[in-house]
This record gives sequence, C-alpha cells and structure tokens, in this order.
Amino acid sequence: MAPGVRSKEAKLKRLSGQTLRLRKKRWLFTGLRAEKNLNGSVLVSSDRDSKMYPTSSKSEDRKSFLDPEETELVEVDLDDPWVRREDYKPKRDAHGQDLQRCSPERVEESLSSDRVLLTEDKGLYLSDDSLVEVKSYKRRFYILMLFSMISFSQYCAWNTYGPIATTAKMVFNWTNTEIAILASMDPITYLCTMLLFSWLMDKKGLRRSVLISCAFMLVGTALRCVTSKPSYAIWSMGAGQLLNGLAGPVAQAAPTLLSSTWFPPEQRTSSTAVAALCGSLGVAISFVIGPLVVTDVKYELERLIPDRGNVSKNLSDTLDLYMDENTLYSESIYRDAMYYWPLDNLNISVQNVQSLRRERKENSSNLRNSGEYWGVQINKGLREFKTNKEGFLFNECITEQGVVHQSLMTDGKSAWVNLGSFINTCVSDPSLCPDGFTVALWMKYEVLNRNGLQYFMGTSGNRDGLRGFLIYQDFPYDREDHLAIKVENGTVLWKRSFSVPRSNWTHVTFTWDEREGLVIYSNGSNVGGDPKGKTTQLESDYFTMFTLGRPNNDLTFSKAAYDELAVWERKLHPREIEAIYQRTVGIGITPDLEEAKQRLIKDGKKEIMMLLYVECGVVLFLSLLVCMYFPDKPPLPPSKSARRKREDFFAGAKQIFKNKQFWTLALIYGVTTGVYSGWGASLAVNLETFSIGQHEAGWIGFYATLAGIGAGLILARCADLFGGKMKLLLLVLFFGASGCFLWFSLLCLRMIAYDDAALYKSSILGGFFISGTIPLFYELTVESTYPVAEGVTTGALTLINNTFTVIFLLVLMVPKVGTEWMNWCMFGACAGCIPILLGFHENYRRLDIDNDKKTSKEPKKKKEADKSLKRPTSPFGSIISFKHHNVDELVKKLENTRESNI
Repeated sequence: MAPGVRSKEAKLKRLSGQTLRLRKKRWLFTGLRAEKNLNGSVLVSSDRDSKMYPTSSKSEDRKSFLDPEETELVEVDLDDPWVRREDYKPKRDAHGQDLQRCSPERVEESLSSDRVLLTEDKGLYLSDDSLVEVKSYKRRFYILMLFSMISFSQYCAWNTYGPIATTAKMVFNWTNTEIAILASMDPITYLCTMLLFSWLMDKKGLRRSVLISCAFMLVGTALRCVTSKPSYAIWSMGAGQLLNGLAGPVAQAAPTLLSSTWFPPEQRTSSTAVAALCGSLGVAISFVIGPLVVTDVKYELERLIPDRGNVSKNLSDTLDLYMDENTLYSESIYRDAMYYWPLDNLNISVQNVQSLRRERKENSSNLRNSGEYWGVQINKGLREFKTNKEGFLFNECITEQGVVHQSLMTDGKSAWVNLGSFINTCVSDPSLCPDGFTVALWMKYEVLNRNGLQYFMGTSGNRDGLRGFLIYQDFPYDREDHLAIKVENGTVLWKRSFSVPRSNWTHVTFTWDEREGLVIYSNGSNVGGDPKGKTTQLESDYFTMFTLGRPNNDLTFSKAAYDELAVWERKLHPREIEAIYQRTVGIGITPDLEEAKQRLIKDGKKEIMMLLYVECGVVLFLSLLVCMYFPDKPPLPPSKSARRKREDFFAGAKQIFKNKQFWTLALIYGVTTGVYSGWGASLAVNLETFSIGQHEAGWIGFYATLAGIGAGLILARCADLFGGKMKLLLLVLFFGASGCFLWFSLLCLRMIAYDDAALYKSSILGGFFISGTIPLFYELTVESTYPVAEGVTTGALTLINNTFTVIFLLVLMVPKVGTEWMNWCMFGACAGCIPILLGFHENYRRLDIDNDKKTSKEPKKKKEADKSLKRPTSPFGSIISFKHHNVDELVKKLENTRESNI
C-alpha cells in the first residue's frame, strides 16, 4: 500500500479516536451535572463532581457513546443517552467527519431550540413541562396598551367617513355610493388577505406582522391627506382606505396570539378582551369625534331654510317647493290642507240694512246660519280657497297689513266673521277625525277688559260639553298675556293655556288626535299640550258655525287680527309646522344663501382635512413606538403552553378544516356577530322609519357599542376567574340577546306599546349581550383548536364573521327589500344558534396543559413503560436497543419513566 494511503488512514483513526474521547468526556461532564441539578444540589467544579459522585457500573453505561454510523439518525441529549436526538443534517469536512459533533465550541448550537446546555450561568430547559421556567413581565401591559391603541386607530380610520357622510357628500360632491365604497374597503380587503396575514403571524412572528400593519396604516392615512380636490379626493382617499384595510387582519386576529405569548393563563381572556374590544371602542369613538370636529354643513345650511328633515310623505314634495319663492302658498305649504283662507284681497262693502231686513223676512229659513237673520251689516266677499265655500263678514271688519299681504281684523265691538257651517266634519266634531286635525293661523290680539273673556275663533261654544274647538283668552285666570285652546269630542275635554304676547303677530298652531291629545305650537315651537284631558258631559245643543271674533253661541266680541288660516284633517308632524312658520315668516332663499353655502363647504373641507391630519399623526406616533420596542415574545414564556411549538401554518389550516368543534363555533360566531355588524352599520336606515334621525341613531349605536365593550371586559374577567365555564356564559348572553332583539322587533312593528325609551333600552342591551360574546368566542375557539397557532385560528374565525357581514349588507342593497326583515334576522340569528351551542362539547386543551391536568390514560402508559423497559448495562446494548425500537415510541416511554424517577 502506498505510504500516502497509510498516512491518511492513520490520520483518520487519530481523528476518530479524538472525537470519541471528546464526546465521552463531554457527555460525562454534562450528564453528572444535570443529574445533580435535578437532585437540588449546586455543582462547583468538575473535580468536586468526581469526588462527591463516584461512578458506578450503571454510570459507566451512561458514559457510552453512539457509533458514528448513527450520527445522521438522531442527536443525543447529553443528560440521558436514551432520549432521541432531533433530526438534522450534520456538516462534514472533506474526510467525512461531523464538524458540529467534533467541535466542542458547537455543542450548545447542536442542541434543540427548547433545550439549553447546563452551564454555571444558565438554567436547565428540558422537554418535560414540569421543569419549564415561566415568568410574567410587567412590560406585557405596555405591549397590550400599544397594540390596543393600534387596533383603536385602525378602526377609527376605517370609520372616518360614515359619521360625517352628510358633510363629505356636500364637500366632495359624493353620493351614498362613494361613502359605501369607502366603508366596504376594510371587509373586502380582509376577505382577500386574511390567509396571507395568518401565515405571516405564524411564520414571522408578532413584531413583523404589527410593523407591516403599521406601515400600511401610515401610508394609507398619509394618502388621504394628499389632496382635497373633489375630482382627485375619491382616488387618493379610496387608496388610503384600501391600505388601511390591509392592516385589519392583524388588528382583528392578533389579540389571541398576543395574550398567549405575553400573559399567564389567569389573564389571557381578559387581555384578549382588551385587545379585541379596543377596535370596537374605536368605532364608537369615531361616531363622536367626527361630528365634533367636522361641522354638519347640511344642517347649518338648512338652518337658513325650512327644515326638510323627517317629515310625512304627504308634504315631502311640498317642502322641496319651499326654496322657490315664485311658488304660491296654496300650491306649496297649503297644498294638502282641507281648508285655507288667505284673507287677502277682501272687497268689503256695507249693504243697506233695510234691504237686508226685507230679504231676511222673505228667506228667513235659509238665512239663520248666515248671520243676516239678525239684521246687521253683512259682506259676502269672503270665500274659502279650496272648496270655494262662501263666508260672511259682519259689521265693522277691516283689513290691514298682515304677515303675508293683507289681514282681517275685528274691532271688539260688533264685528265678526262667519266662515260657514261645517256640520258633520272634523272642524265641528273632532270625533269624526280618525287621523286627528290641525289648525294654523297668524294672529295679533289686544286686551279689551282685564276682568273679562275674549273668544277669538272656533267651532265650539263658550261652555263645556259643546263639541269642536275654541281659541280664547281667560284674563282673570291667567293674569298675564296668555291664550287658551280647548278641544271637545263629546266625551272628553282637552284644554291648555300658553304665553302669547299682545299686539305682536304670533303663529299659533295646534294639533289633536285621540292618542296624544292636544299639542300646541307657538312660532313653530312646541309650547305644551294636554295629552289626557278630562271627562265632560255632552250638551244637547250643537253649533257648527266656524266663527272669528266671537263664539258661535254668544255675542261676546274680541279684538284681533287674523292671517293665513288653514285646517288639515290630519295631525301634522312638528317639522311640517316649523316649516310652515319659517316659510310664511319670510325665511327662504335669499341672495346670501349661495354665498353662505360656499363658505360652509369651504369650512367643512378644512375640518375634514384637519381630522385626517390628526389621524395620520396618531398613526405615525404609534408606528414609531412599535419600531422602538415591540418584541415578538418575552425572554421567558408566561405559561407552559406558550413554550410549546404550534402546528405549521398549512398543517394547522388543514387541521382546522377538519375540526368539527371549530366549525361549530365559527358558524355561531359568524352568524351572530357578523349579522350584528351589518345591522349596527345600517341602524340609521332602520330607525329612520320611526322618525329617529341620524344623530340619535348614532348615539344609540355609540351607547350600544360601549355597553358591549363593558360586557366583554366583565365577562372576560369572569372567564379568567372561573376557567372552563365559557359555554355557560355564552348561553346566558345568547338568551339575553334573543329576548332584547325580539323586544326591539315587536316595538318596531307596534305589536306592543311603542316607546322611545324602550327602543333605546332594547337596542343597547342587545349590543351589550352580543358584543360580550366576542372575547369568549376567541378564547374558546383557540382552546378547541390547540395546538394550532392562535393567529391562524382567529384569522379563520374573523374571516367567517366578515363573510356574513358582507352577505347581510348585500341583501340590504336589494331594491324595495325594506327594513323589517333586518330586526327579525337579528333575532333569528341569536335564537337559532342556542340549540347548536347547547350541543357543543367544550374542550380546554391549552388550559389543561397550563394547569398540569393529565388524562386518565397516562398512568396506564407509565405502567406499561415500567414493565417493558429495562436499562441496558453496556454500550453495545444501548446501540442494539436503540436500533430495534421505534424511536418515537421509545422516547415518549423513557420521558415518562424519567419523570416518575425524578
């Protein structure tokens, strides 16, 4: 053999011998130290070890080493040769030697990530959970607060345009379509990117995921601030909303990952609730911050013109005509009045009294109701505008300048007006008014006698028990400038006095129906009424004349001027009454209105941009804080389950797909909270039917969201204190939510007595119960799918939630679908999930690990391991046994045996 070949073989043998000696020495040193540490002693030096702990025949066996042929199979844990080594590919030099195992400097690197070589300044990490060192750091509260603020800002930025939609539409010339597109960016991007961000949180950790989300939020909020020009704003702001929506998956799905990484088991559910519900808090606060910062341009503009808010359908078209000064009152505000007397262009002429007396004798039976029967000066020049009904003016009636053109005045001596007989109508008998009636007029009166009464107008006499209505002054009773109005239907009398200054024009309106009684308005404002009335005795006399200046059954005269008198055979809405007053008093389109509109739009644009600047600044500040300090995880885990390795993303996703418990919880969570999200987003549309405006609906949503946040925090803490009771808490919440939304639905349909306070209570309590389930669902789903990564589980859960939200909103877009189905859908979603939840079997896998709970099968496994395993007495026995047993099963058995020995 050539000398070169022999020299290579000799060199190889020397290296092999050195390797074996180094491995033997290293294993002996670390093995004895580990054994002593487990017994609670402190090792000072290797010399002391050899003196205090002499080796035996069994310890000699522990000094054995593996054949180099096995180096590619497993890696031996240095404290026990029977523990399986983790698979790896060793690095070899040109001669085939394993450099990692031959080099003492790489001993610690060759150990698995969950084991640390025992040295004088390091703790012992073993695969046994009982030896894991856990610790909770105070910095966890800072991490939770920072993440919660990020989630708060993301939700707040998403809901920027909803609360200020009216101003945004006027400032940027948008419609509801643009507002809906901006609002839908978040759920749409969530559906498209949730799987990607779940993988990111699982593979790259919490820090990188939050950094990327903050980057999207920062760029998105900055893009919204680029321009305020209407032609470009929709594109820049739409792109900003899209990028902000890309941060949504982490904001919604990361709370469980953060709580399991940083918080101990007894605080996990509470921390999840705080992180998850801060997003809802951002939505609630945005309903308040937006209107506080941005002025409602439409509202400010409508303060200069008649209010066209929530009014009845009969006057909706008429109110649009208020802006046109060329439109006659008879064709606009009085278009649907039953009777209307403008009291303009009166041709008053006095007839000869003697001729009237002769005419009276010839036609006495036909003149009794006309007033001519009494032989006074009469003028027939007064006619009602709608029906052309003829009226009569008696004695010295005069005309003067009124609020609108001319007015008619009685002198308080003998002048009065008979507008005609209204027998069998609402005017003379309110009991014939199924929808109620309304009377409106302008009047100005004078006080004639401080000790007497004045009766100005009406169809009822001056005694109780006479049907009809009457406006009069009872000076001895009120002692001030007051008017009184009474309405009688034959069985009940409604009466109320109110302050009206003398010698000034005042717009007086009153409405009546059997349900709400008498309601009085002065100059468009509600000044009181009588909702109940009192019982009265009906008189047999029946007077049907509609008179001005005196009652129709007595010759007690009054001094007053009248203008724009109208009667409706229905009860007008308060907004209609206010609009009639504003139009007739002269509030309408003025030359300065367009200038005021442009000024309001300019101010509104500045305020919107200021709001966007503030939101961008907050996101920038939070992004800097994340860059400065936001680690993936603490140095030591807060719990045993936090240290355990989770399933791979794709393996976890596959496992979730096959997990029946996950699909049960996801279906319940998605249907209830997903439908509630859509229901809450369209609450203003839903309540518009019941004369509740956008402002009030926003406050209802705000209080309901706050109530839900409070419920989530309280119940999350209860779940921490009483672990394993989440199903019971969820059942209680669902029963409460079902009852509240059933109550709400019946109120809306008027199947039970309607009350605004009851409507508020039912919707707010419903939000309290539904929102309180969110953190419980998060934690229970993670418990049921463990060891699948928390980010994967909650990502899939919230993905299903957003899917149901989108479906609900798509149904709402169907033409003529109405809103009644929304309330019943909400009730059905809550009630229908109760039987499914009753059949659900809860499983707390992660909590069992943290509480050191063992299954009933584990003692049996230990006994089998004790019977079947015998410790070999030689190195060759170790190798043979290691080769002839399944490595995975052997490792599990030996770990259990070692645990019992320790």
